[in-house]
Amino acid sequence: KQEFEKKYGVTVNYVRMSSGESLARLIAEKDNPQFDIWWGGPVDSFIAAKKVGILEAYNSPNMKNLLVQTNYKAKDNIWAAIYSGSLGFCSNKQMLAKAGLKAPTSWDELLNPALKGQVMVAHPSTSGTSYTALATILQMRGDAAGWEFIKKYAGQISQFTKSGAAPAKFVGQGEGTVAIVFSHDCVNEIDNNKLPLELSFPAEGTGFEIAGQAIIKNAKHPDLAKKWFDWALSAEAQAL
Repeated sequence: KQEFEKKYGVTVNYVRMSSGESLARLIAEKDNPQFDIWWGGPVDSFIAAKKVGILEAYNSPNMKNLLVQTNYKAKDNIWAAIYSGSLGFCSNKQMLAKAGLKAPTSWDELLNPALKGQVMVAHPSTSGTSYTALATILQMRGDAAGWEFIKKYAGQISQFTKSGAAPAKFVGQGEGTVAIVFSHDCVNEIDNNKLPLELSFPAEGTGFEIAGQAIIKNAKHPDLAKKWFDWALSAEAQAL
């Protein structure tokens, strides 16, 4: 935001929300859009938004910078990818030591009785992170075995947060032992907030997001929205 403002001499106002909340708000405001661009969060929400007709296609000249043209943008240019992120386990090192545990390296280890009430994840209805975790388990295990696992896994959860990034912060503060988050959210808490966390990954595989951006249909500042869209796909913005 600050770099864009400096570059283009405009003021950017933003609201940070979870993916599900963003989608619901954009649908509610479709007759009088309050936003120009939607930036960040897994593209499953953007695909849902396209179905209800609230996004504007834009073939940015910077689409050519995307490394994987098939996965990193919609065929009809409704959205473009701005980052990707893999799901991981974010564990509090002090809480692990207290329980005599090691950081989990398998989805099944989340069912350890010693972790009952000690696992945190967001709710899949509000969070793209948690929706990705749900989809990952179902894709890896199939419907029947997947839902069976999810029922057991839900029994281990201390609370379902609204935001996908929040569990890493709460676990880092000692409110739980293991958070299921996108790995970059764990790294952020370790590097920037110095929380006593350890990042690990499930050996059998994990899910990942492709996160997107899109211009809102009938946006009040379409030219500025296009400027942001182009800039976000530049090497300069990606380096930030």
